[in-house]
Amino acid sequence: QIEFVMKRLNTRPRKTRGGKQPVELFLGKAVDLLTA
Repeated sequence: QIEFVMKRLNTRPRKTRGGKQPVELFLGKAVDLLTA
């Protein structure tokens, strides 16, 4: 149950993040770090 709620929260777009999902932002930062 907790994993279900956690997944729903992490995949919901956020107004304060320009409509991006927290997962998208996290993965974008990880890719930037790997290519740097």
